[in-house]
Amino acid sequence: NSAAIITTGAQDYNGAVTLGADAALTSAGDNIEFNSTVNGAHSLAVNAAGTATFGGGVGNVTALSSLDVAAAGGVMLNGSSVKTVGAQDYQGAVTLGADELLTGSQISFGGAVDWAHTLTILASTLTLSGNGDVGAPAVPIHTTVATVTDNKSSGTAYLSETDGVSVNGTPTGSSLNLVAGGTVTLGGPLNFGAGNLTVNAGGDIAVDDALSSAGGMLTANSGAGTLTLSGGSDVGAPAARIHVTVATVTDNKNSGMVYLDE
Repeated sequence: NSAAIITTGAQDYNGAVTLGADAALTSAGDNIEFNSTVNGAHSLAVNAAGTATFGGGVGNVTALSSLDVAAAGGVMLNGSSVKTVGAQDYQGAVTLGADELLTGSQISFGGAVDWAHTLTILASTLTLSGNGDVGAPAVPIHTTVATVTDNKSSGTAYLSETDGVSVNGTPTGSSLNLVAGGTVTLGGPLNFGAGNLTVNAGGDIAVDDALSSAGGMLTANSGAGTLTLSGGSDVGAPAARIHVTVATVTDNKNSGMVYLDE
């Protein structure tokens, strides 16, 4: 029930934890470890100079209000699920010790997410930033989200979306590999720098603003679907055309150039 616990050494919680109030846990010089479940309709903030480890389910009985984890040594998720009513924010590389389901209003990763196990995300928004890969080609992150905000500076994010999804953000040299079951909308402007963008959509693809890459490759595949272009900015460039596989291109742009290879 304490609002704040601050230590210079490690914090180890060996039994089931129930939050009776919003809690902020800080270890200025070591690890913070939960060896069992964490529940309670309150927010939890964990800030560790070392690692932050969750050994059991989080919110598996009573969802937390929110979860904010910052760990210089990385975040270890060893339970099967994390459930919050609000946002989950993970600052530090995330390692999965088991297949994991994250459920919340918004899920944010500020670093790499490993692919030793399957990660499934149910949220309105997935936000990516920082460095390192998120998922892998053979083990993508499984998502059911409305929006992906990509602010990564390096690495590649591999996402497999159940339905349609909107993509926005300010990537600066990172790559995004997205497979979606429905329509994909690319907001913008999106400039992947030297990174690549690969979209394979089960529905149509819409590009609403500028889309570019300086040295990377832009690929949009919709099979028998339609690529719809709108807005007033360039899409692609003479030396970095968008490679498309679609049945129809609908150009509703009011200005700017479009560079496509079909």
